[in-house]
Amino acid sequence: MAVSPEARSRPTYLDWNDALAAYFFMPGMAGRAVYLYVNEDVINEVGTPLGGGVPEFTAAVRQGPSWVTKTSLCQRALQAYEGWRARGCDFPPYLGYLALFVLAAGLPGDFAAHAYYPRLRAMLGDPGYGMLPSFDRMLQLWDDLERWSVQDRTGELGIFEAKTAGRWIHVGLPVAQTILTSGERSSLPEIFACAELDPLSPPTSGELLGALRTYGPGLLRARTVSLAAERRDPDAVEALLDIVSERLASWDGEVEDAANNQNDRAHRVRASLRLCLALDPVAGRANASLRARSQRPFPEPGLALGIVGQLPTVSSQEAVPGWSTALADIMTGRPFEPPDVAWLGGLRLIDQEIGWELIMRASHVRVFAEGTAEGLAGLVETFELPRGKPFYVTFHAMHAAAIHEWTEHGCRGWQDLAITAGIPAGWTLGRAEEALSDREVRESFPSLAFPERLRLRFSGGIRSSVGNSFFAFAPPAIVVDGQVGDEEVWCDSARLETGQGGSFQLPDGLPTDTRIAVEVRRGDQTMKRTSIYLTASSPWRMAKPIQRVDQWGQPVAEPAAGAVSISGALIDLPAPVTRFRPDPLQAPGLGPGSRRIFLIGRRPGEICRWPADRLPAGWAAVWAVPMTRRGRAMYCGCNLEDAGPLPAIRAGGNRLLWKKVMWHWRRRIAPPRNLALAALWRQYQEVARGG
Repeated sequence: MAVSPEARSRPTYLDWNDALAAYFFMPGMAGRAVYLYVNEDVINEVGTPLGGGVPEFTAAVRQGPSWVTKTSLCQRALQAYEGWRARGCDFPPYLGYLALFVLAAGLPGDFAAHAYYPRLRAMLGDPGYGMLPSFDRMLQLWDDLERWSVQDRTGELGIFEAKTAGRWIHVGLPVAQTILTSGERSSLPEIFACAELDPLSPPTSGELLGALRTYGPGLLRARTVSLAAERRDPDAVEALLDIVSERLASWDGEVEDAANNQNDRAHRVRASLRLCLALDPVAGRANASLRARSQRPFPEPGLALGIVGQLPTVSSQEAVPGWSTALADIMTGRPFEPPDVAWLGGLRLIDQEIGWELIMRASHVRVFAEGTAEGLAGLVETFELPRGKPFYVTFHAMHAAAIHEWTEHGCRGWQDLAITAGIPAGWTLGRAEEALSDREVRESFPSLAFPERLRLRFSGGIRSSVGNSFFAFAPPAIVVDGQVGDEEVWCDSARLETGQGGSFQLPDGLPTDTRIAVEVRRGDQTMKRTSIYLTASSPWRMAKPIQRVDQWGQPVAEPAAGAVSISGALIDLPAPVTRFRPDPLQAPGLGPGSRRIFLIGRRPGEICRWPADRLPAGWAAVWAVPMTRRGRAMYCGCNLEDAGPLPAIRAGGNRLLWKKVMWHWRRRIAPPRNLALAALWRQYQEVARGG
């Protein structure tokens, strides 16, 4: 039978499949989350070069790839999936089926708001009722798409994660792709930042919906804002909350400045400031301090923080993963005590140079828990009510009646503590053995609410690449936020036992370089699911040196006697490098745009102005100070233990300029972020003051 020219030119299923895959997975999405947001506009856009739209796409999916033989749509999808890697396909050949499932979730028509299967059957022209045969097995396809994006392609085309939304696990996967557009998802960090939400303390549903209502207009579609405001469709609202809370949980605090053009986007990082208390019951005192809490690694030099528009006055560095040291005065090193007004009105500090902003939220009620689970001493502030554990609450006198009413009926073992110093006047501090209910206070004081949404996340470990990929020798722990008490955590077919601090440890002997399923279950129902990948090994040693330097640390092109070779972590050092002198213009953070830099040595008078003066030859620079109207002191020495100031040189040099920069301009020059370097900088200032 002859094939008509029209049939020969009609796009095949694989044409549609690969075009859709290339639409979502591309090099520009490397390391970023991918969602299969498929609607009629997407199908028409992808189909324009193919010469088709939704009807042609639907017909192609019903036809499937050439090797499928089954009658049922889902059975044909399974045939497309089975053994597909051996066929040499560029993309998973079942993605077209998944796209159809997502397209059906948004099909308009006279359907109940939460009805998915009638929409899918209507799209297929199927008069049947209920779930399609084998639809429950489509989870295999969603999971394999994740495996392909994370493991096969190592995130180079984007990362897909098979997460559900709402109460129904099978329907939840396609629905999860449609609740928010890709543009809306990218706007969520801006909403989180405006609402001062903390990814490490899940907000209540009311807080989350309130943030979408208040800050969503202009960033979200009108239908999304309306859904958050009116709550007419409980299932859709539940799915929306699931997706937004999951995005919040993975947010590292970075916010993109959309005002800049695509080629020059600015980024800023938001992190929270948490109050910490060290109680001295005998003296009746609470020593208050502040620590930064962030999912993003803290900058290695630390943070130099101050009020916007002013020089930094306090600093901090990373203490334990996710927590900074207590904020300290950048000049004296003494602990920084938050002002009394900050307990009610909050506090905002910024490191203007690197764009970090730390926020202490305004609140009339603050909750504390023991910091041992976080590796910290004393009490640390939390934005949720712990279940089944002792906790502390401090509150302003204006709310004393409401709080005491709750503690009398909703808490066990409450007692007011006789703390009279260290907390602001008008505040009370108390302790309870356990919270029994949050009903009376959750709406008025969200920080006194139990976590109401389950969240599954990984804590610790060493990541081997993007996504949930970790080295097998350093796996993370599993943390479930919002537990009620009847949940079970399963890893593949093994039920995990609760470990230290309420986390769950992965069992030994897990397979490497493959997808490992992790689920939270209540009875027979799967509440949350995710996956983890354990990497077996990494090539620590490189075959060839990536850099060679001479005995002074200067790069050399060809091997030479005494050359030092560096190959990854391996350094071949034929002879000791005794005369190494770093280039002061390569000081970390100096930047190529500095127009005037003062280089300062250990003795008064050792100073030069680059580029007006030549780089020093007879002495080594310890400090590099780029200056405009203001400046910052940057350490550029090579041995901190031998970097202290020395007596002035007898002749030569410019002692007046040395003193001018070091002492007279001290209020214009920000000290180093690192506390040890800040102390060294103060030594130089004292020498300049006396000279």
